[in-house]
Amino acid sequence: MGLGIILLAVMGTSVRHVSSAMFALLFLLSLSVIMSWPKVFSSLTKLEKLLVLSFVLYTVSGLLSYYNVDDVDKYIKLLERYFRFLIAIPILLLMIKKNTSLMNCLYIGAALSGPFLFVIALNHYLQYPDQPAKGYYHHIIFAQLAMVNVGIMIVYLITNDLRRMVQFGLLVSISCGLAAVIFSQARGAWIVFPVYLFVAFMYLFKNGKLRLNTVIALLVLTATMVSVTPIGDLIKTRTDAAYSEVTAFYNDGEYATSVGARLAMWDIALDVWKQHPVL
Repeated sequence: MGLGIILLAVMGTSVRHVSSAMFALLFLLSLSVIMSWPKVFSSLTKLEKLLVLSFVLYTVSGLLSYYNVDDVDKYIKLLERYFRFLIAIPILLLMIKKNTSLMNCLYIGAALSGPFLFVIALNHYLQYPDQPAKGYYHHIIFAQLAMVNVGIMIVYLITNDLRRMVQFGLLVSISCGLAAVIFSQARGAWIVFPVYLFVAFMYLFKNGKLRLNTVIALLVLTATMVSVTPIGDLIKTRTDAAYSEVTAFYNDGEYATSVGARLAMWDIALDVWKQHPVL
């Protein structure tokens, strides 16, 4: 079970089908305690039952979306994403039944993912410098996994009293993960990092752990990454492109761009909601 979590965290977007394989493995393992499902479910807390219910409702929402479907074949393929939430319930029951905490495995996987994803992203950048770096799948998915792992490492770093070597190793892995996110050119994932820093600083300040040397170290690390590596140019290029596309959308009605298409879809969604707010 732990190995499945580690492989998901490290290679979930860079090795073909590893996510599906590990997810299927965990589900098959959950069948070993199928006779205990009712008893385990009844022992859940209200919050855990609410989590299970939310997974069920999310799957139901996927089924109800058939109302708006034009391409049935594509809809059936997309249903897999919804059913994964349903399949996650037996996996949750398995972990509770075995009284097994996999958080350490998640922390290990997140820490290992930083250098791994950085190598993948750097290799792609060196071969195709004009294209967003990615693993096996879409570059946005690649960036999302890297940024989630960065968040997990930050949480572990600020909530535990760790040795200096462990702290240094985590900082290196966090830096590698952030570099991979930058190379991916996924601006949506970039926006998450300032939120991470804000939450981390608030937590450290509230608990009296915020130190000047910590802030200075983060600022020096950020400045070094931006000024010495190609990351600074990538950030500037993508930021300028986003500004240009937003301006073109609002001034000229140009929606045939990455950001323009998203803004247009939001406009359409709001119009539909105004016409049919309940449905």
